[in-house]
Amino acid sequence: MLFYSCHRWIESKAMDVDSDSLPVGWQSNISLTESFYTMFETELLTDVTFTFKTDEDTVEVKAHRLVLAARSPVFQVMFYGQLKTEDKVHIEDISADSFKLFISCLYRDDEDLDEDSAKLVIEAAHTYQVDILVNRCSDVLCNSIRVDNACQILQYAVFYNLKKLKRKALDFIDDNAAKILETPEFMELPNETLKLILSGDTFYTDEMKIVEKMFEWAAKKCTEQGIEQSGIHKRRALGDTFFYLRLPTLPLSDFTKYVAKAGFLTQEEELSIYRHMGSPSSQEAICTSIIPRAPRKCHSKYMTKYRGIHSRLTNIKTSITISCQKDIFLTMVDYEADIIKGFGIVRPNDIVFSAKVSIPKLNAKLSYRKMCQYISSKYIILENPIFLRKNDGPYEMIMEVECMNDHKAECFQSFDNGQDSISVDTNAPDTCSFTYNDNIRFIKGLTFLNCSNR
Repeated sequence: MLFYSCHRWIESKAMDVDSDSLPVGWQSNISLTESFYTMFETELLTDVTFTFKTDEDTVEVKAHRLVLAARSPVFQVMFYGQLKTEDKVHIEDISADSFKLFISCLYRDDEDLDEDSAKLVIEAAHTYQVDILVNRCSDVLCNSIRVDNACQILQYAVFYNLKKLKRKALDFIDDNAAKILETPEFMELPNETLKLILSGDTFYTDEMKIVEKMFEWAAKKCTEQGIEQSGIHKRRALGDTFFYLRLPTLPLSDFTKYVAKAGFLTQEEELSIYRHMGSPSSQEAICTSIIPRAPRKCHSKYMTKYRGIHSRLTNIKTSITISCQKDIFLTMVDYEADIIKGFGIVRPNDIVFSAKVSIPKLNAKLSYRKMCQYISSKYIILENPIFLRKNDGPYEMIMEVECMNDHKAECFQSFDNGQDSISVDTNAPDTCSFTYNDNIRFIKGLTFLNCSNR
C-alpha cells in the first residue's frame, strides 16, 4: 500500500518538474554521468543561466551550479565563494557555441572531441582552470598536427603553455621545415613564435630559403605598418628573430648576392661574417648564429657484415664504443637478424628471445623481449631516449641477445675480409660514430635525435 501511494505521488509531482521532456522514471538504468547530462540537455532543475549577446538576439545556456563547481575551481568561487554570482551570468569573451560545448564536456568526460571542437573548448577550459579537459584537448591536437595546421597548433601550445603539445608541434615543424615555410600560416605567425621556431638547431632545410622567407615576412610587416621596405626597417620588424638566422652557414655566393646587398647588416657585421667564412675556427663575434642546422632524426650505420664465431651458444654478446661530436639522444639500436637463424637446428616459430642494452657509464639498462620472426632486420626502440653528452663520452654500450626457451644460438663467421667502415647520415655528418670492441659483431646501426637547443 505504501509503495502504491509513493508511486502515485511521484507521478503527480513529475508534472511539476518537466511535463514535456522526460517521462516518469527516466533515471532508471542509466549512470550517474548520464543522469546529470540528461538534466543538462533538458534544462531540468537548472539553477544558473549564462547569457551571450549575438548580432540578432541573446542566447542562453543553462546549467547546474553544483556540477560546475565540482569540475572547476573558478566556478566554485563564483557560485559558493564570498562574492556569490547572481543566477544570470553574462559571458563576453567566449562564443555561445564554444561555451555550451565546454559545459557539455564538464558533464561527461567521454564527450567526443575532434580538432575543431578541441580548439573551441580549450580556451574555456583554460579560462575556468579545468586542467583535465585542457589536457584532453591537447592530446586531440597532438594527434591532429599536419603541414597546414602545425603553425596554428603551435600557437595554441605557446599561448596556453601546453608543454607536450608545444614539443610535438615543434618536432613536426622541424621534420617538415621545407613544407612549413611555404604555408600561408607561417607568414601569419607573430615574431615570438617565429623566434621560437628559428632558434631550433633542428629546423632543418636550406638556410637560404629560410632567409628569403624571413625577408618576405619582414616586408609584409612593413607594408602592414605603412613604412618603407628598407633593410633597416625589415631588420627592426624581425627583432630578435634576426639573430637566429644562420647567415655564416650560407654559401659565399648566396651571402654576397642576396644578403650583403639587402641592407640588413652594418659594414662591420658584414665583414665579420666574411672573415668567419674564411676562417670558421676564429673566435670573432658574429651578429647571428653560426651553428649549422641539422635534421632532428639521424642514423649511423656500420657498413660491414657481422662477424662472430661458428658455435652454439645460449646467448650472444657484443660491445661498441660510441663517440659523439655533439649532444644527442640515442633512440634506437638496429641489429642483424641473421644472428637469430642459429636458434635451434630447425627454425621453430615459437622461439622467444630477449635483447638487453646497457651503457654502464650512465647506469642505463633496457630490455626487449618478443617471439622470433625471420625478417631482414630487427631493432630495439628505446621508449625513453638516452641522452649522450658530447663532453662526457666516449660511451661503451653492451648488447646481449639470449634465447629464452632452451634453444641455442649459432653465430656464423663472416667471409667478408674487407675493411670495416662507418657511414653516418649524409644530412648530418660527423654527429655520431661507433667502433666494435670485440670479434662478435651484430649491431648494424644507431638511430638518434639531435638536440634542438631551444
